[in-house]
Amino acid sequence: MLRVLEKEGWKDFFVVPRSIDEVMDHFSYTDNEFIMDIINALLSDKTMTKLKDGKYQVLKPLQANGVNFPDIFTKSITDIMSEYADAVPNRLRGEYIDFSGAINLFNWDDVLINYAYEAIRRAAFAFTPEVLNKPGYFLDGGCGTGVGTSAIWLYYYKKGHIHPQTKFKIYGIDNDKNFIEIAKNEFDRIAASHNVIQKDEILQYKEYFPEFKVGTVSDIPFEEEFFDYVYMSQVLHWTDASKTIKEAYRVLRPGGVYFGTNTMVPHTNPYLSLHLQVIEGAQGSFTKEKMTDWLKDAGFSKIKFTTPVTIFRAEKV
Repeated sequence: MLRVLEKEGWKDFFVVPRSIDEVMDHFSYTDNEFIMDIINALLSDKTMTKLKDGKYQVLKPLQANGVNFPDIFTKSITDIMSEYADAVPNRLRGEYIDFSGAINLFNWDDVLINYAYEAIRRAAFAFTPEVLNKPGYFLDGGCGTGVGTSAIWLYYYKKGHIHPQTKFKIYGIDNDKNFIEIAKNEFDRIAASHNVIQKDEILQYKEYFPEFKVGTVSDIPFEEEFFDYVYMSQVLHWTDASKTIKEAYRVLRPGGVYFGTNTMVPHTNPYLSLHLQVIEGAQGSFTKEKMTDWLKDAGFSKIKFTTPVTIFRAEKV
């Protein structure tokens, strides 16, 4: 993000104190709110300062040199975030990019098998043990390429729930048709990659495979009270979270559980939120307090959170 802003000319422009109006006029920006999100991130790490007259000035070079990424940050992750950062200048001018556009389709397919996703997924299920102990109709909202969905299906398989006598079905939705095509066509391969069951044995259970369809979590394409469980992992920041939570409530049956994971402020980095917002409809990061308000407004009760990631669960009474 810092590299892109410096290339855009921010460092040289902000050597002299500037107002927001001057910034918008000089760079032909149209999104005042997104400019302020960026400036607030720069203020938070003291890269920029706000003067008494309300203008802003750079205190140090924007270029981020010598960044050492944690091992868990694979090349696929850094490639995705680099492309999102490169899209920031056009985003400031009102243009968005596709979530999985160009090479990112393949990068996301790789990223979603990352150990971090599996770790927080297992934590979410540990926090909501009834989901595996009492099978039902299950929605994986924002399922991506089906990597997480296949892991969930295997949780039920290992519990012995994949058979005709079990009232059980997993559905996966994602608004990206490219992801859904991968999920539909390659479920057996993806499930076998978890090394729990061989591919030829998986195919014996084909009639019990998840059903995948294109759809958004803020407008879930199912009737009211269809699901026993609605799960969303690292999804809400890509959406209008308030609307998405209301949709989760609508499609849950009484007694149903809405659960999952979402990194929240202050535990997430403010620059990450800026990267996310280059995708149309993505609101970026929010606080646990804000999410609690959204859950209560939707009608949920027994709301609980745990760990900084954060794992959450809420019930529809």
